[in-house]
Amino acid sequence: MRTHVLVAAVGSIALLGAVSAARGQGLQAIEASASARRSAAVVVEDLPLVYAAQVLPFDGAGAGERWPLAEQTRRAVERLLAVLAEAGSEPARLVKVNLYVARGDDGEAALRALAAELPAGAQPAVSLVQTALAHPQALVAIDAVAVAGEKLAAMDEVRRTRAAALLPRGSRLFVSGQAEPGMLREATRKTLESLSATLRHCGRADRDVVQVKCFLQPMTAVREVQEELARYYGNEQTPPAVFVEWRSTAPIEIELVAYAGPAAGPRVEYLTPPAMKASPVFSRVARVAGGRVVFFSDLFGPPEASPDAQLEAAFENLNKLAERAGTDLKHLVKATYYVTDGEISRAHNAIRPRYYDPQRPPAASKAEVAGTGRPGVRYVMDMIGAVP
Repeated sequence: MRTHVLVAAVGSIALLGAVSAARGQGLQAIEASASARRSAAVVVEDLPLVYAAQVLPFDGAGAGERWPLAEQTRRAVERLLAVLAEAGSEPARLVKVNLYVARGDDGEAALRALAAELPAGAQPAVSLVQTALAHPQALVAIDAVAVAGEKLAAMDEVRRTRAAALLPRGSRLFVSGQAEPGMLREATRKTLESLSATLRHCGRADRDVVQVKCFLQPMTAVREVQEELARYYGNEQTPPAVFVEWRSTAPIEIELVAYAGPAAGPRVEYLTPPAMKASPVFSRVARVAGGRVVFFSDLFGPPEASPDAQLEAAFENLNKLAERAGTDLKHLVKATYYVTDGEISRAHNAIRPRYYDPQRPPAASKAEVAGTGRPGVRYVMDMIGAVP
């Protein structure tokens, strides 16, 4: 593979070392850096996972409005680790961290601040995107996935704590973003009903959901979505939620992750509910029957390069990292594609079929966002795969 593609597509992670590092805790880090507190990819055994909700540095109107980025990041990490601790996890068990910045030029500074605040032993895969946040003074937000503590290892059903949910070992469902028409509240409610129907087709129910990710507009109306989530699921049973502002003709799209029962059936199965149309470039649902799963850091191309060059770099590095993690592009299960404009979005649509088996594309969502958090980078890919 061309050197400039590797360096650009994995960003600074490509410089962190080429040797895989075993971390224990049922985790294996690919291209890990102790100083940067991140890895290009993390392979996790069939273990119970904790999905944490998106956390902000503070709650309450006006709180912390003068805190700089570093202080907000410190407080967000502190809150995230408290959520994980309540669920029996710890920093060394982190698998994936998703970082959100409100200002595009804060991306690299936020990554450095995250590295400074994560304790030694934490080397998760990390993704970054720019979006308006659910609090007007927030500069940064974080959500995460981590291996659960031993006390929860034997659980065979979803359990929820404050701002987190336990995904038991076994089979998992990754459901692509779904969207229904209407004003924001109505569209949210109808989309949740549509997602429930998808779960029923897969033999599961709302109680099995461990995370919902909402792509919505405008973020200033996020309270409406939060209220509809609580009304639909019930205040005590609302799954952990993540919010990203997108630009779209639809007010909201929602994707989810859910427990699918004990491991059984094919290693990876791609499903299309009866009311939906199959696509050669994304699956409506991917079901993974136990086994190892790979969480990738975000993948992107050379800044200021052409759309095709940025996309090819991301996909070629995905292919390379997948091979190092023991998998391939026929076992991808969940993709989130962030694009910054229509040109890069159209280029993505054109190039994606070159890399996917039309019978085995991952479940996916694509969102046009304010930025990637990296100047000149117009496309970022966030991916999960299964090890065959």
